[in-house]
Amino acid sequence: MSRKSTQIAICLAMLLFAGCSASPRKSTLQSTSSPRLSSYASGICLDNSTGLMWLVDVSEVEFETWRRASQYADNLVAEGFEDWRLPTYDELYILRRIMDRSDSGDCRIELTGSLWTGNTEKEARAGFWDSEPLCGGPSYYFVKSPRGSVIAVRVSKVPP
Repeated sequence: MSRKSTQIAICLAMLLFAGCSASPRKSTLQSTSSPRLSSYASGICLDNSTGLMWLVDVSEVEFETWRRASQYADNLVAEGFEDWRLPTYDELYILRRIMDRSDSGDCRIELTGSLWTGNTEKEARAGFWDSEPLCGGPSYYFVKSPRGSVIAVRVSKVPP
């Protein structure tokens, strides 16, 4: 690397670090408002913003196709409810962000491993949301997988 290239690389690195240290950061203190998730019943978390109910436990079985994962969720009877389904891609993303922000109150959902998403086979994806740190907060990206488990969700009749 030439001397000029080295100087340019050092300048860019300094700008990057200065930009991160100069960028506004959110407080690491939890807000005094109520948490986004709350315990609704044993094994169920309620999203107080959207009204979605999430089963805390992920299926122990991994499915190779969306159709089988969807059938599992559709046939699931848990905590007295029979209308469980797979989450959409966006719903799973929002849940991941809630868990990362520690806005889950007394609800702990372990989002480990690959999970199926999608309301139709055309929308189907198996994978997980991962993140990397950037200035001002993490950047999220979806990592695809050929198979996945099920985290079931349903729309609550309880107003959020």
